Amino acid sequence: MIERLLKVFHNLGTVSLILQFVYPERFAIFSTPVIHLVQVTRPTLVEMYLAYCDELRIWADHFHMPSVAATSTALWTYAEITKQPTDDRLAAEARREFEDDIWIQRRRAAQVIGPFLRRYGPLGRLQLAHILHEEDPAIAGKIVAEEYERLLNIAAKRTYGRPLDFREKGAARRLLVALAALGVIDLALVTDLQFVWDLRNRVVHPDNQPVTSEEVGRMVETVERVCVPRGTSSNRFKPPPSAK
Repeated sequence: MIERLLKVFHNLGTVSLILQFVYPERFAIFSTPVIHLVQVTRPTLVEMYLAYCDELRIWADHFHMPSVAATSTALWTYAEITKQPTDDRLAAEARREFEDDIWIQRRRAAQVIGPFLRRYGPLGRLQLAHILHEEDPAIAGKIVAEEYERLLNIAAKRTYGRPLDFREKGAARRLLVALAALGVIDLALVTDLQFVWDLRNRVVHPDNQPVTSEEVGRMVETVERVCVPRGTSSNRFKPPPSAK
């Protein structure tokens, strides 16, 4: 229906205006300020508009609004209010309430982060760490550390038949050496992976020296090397010959 209307009116703003007045419970005016607030992006214009209306329905349900159209109007009004100078009391209060609302920020973050995780799976988390490591090395480091622990547990179960006991001193290094002896990883990779483990310890234990952006970047790159699909690199975790 949207595509047919676009052939007639050639403008999504006009099409959305018509749809809002005919089906206000389902559609809203396509508004750039509201798009910015809900953080919806999609590869095509029609897909973005549909996702925008779907997201507004979720907001409407959460805030007990009567329709998608009413929710869009409320958000547009908020955007207009917060255009005022920062010293405007009403604008400052509205901005603070919006930014402090955990549900709102969770929805906005999900629109930005969700596509990476859905598209890439575990590698999506590494992509996210790549993006964040200059902005917040501590958070990015925790993301990489969790993924690295997952990989070590997989390798430990294949090698020992049980998960790795991370509380046991030197357990990670012994596992890495065993994996190299079995031909699961290249011997040259053991040193790099041990370095990642040392950085993981600094990330997990906040009383240690904070990790730097450069160190987290190296963590990401090293863990990515062992996540590369089979056949594209020799540096990866792979099943021991006996497990084939």
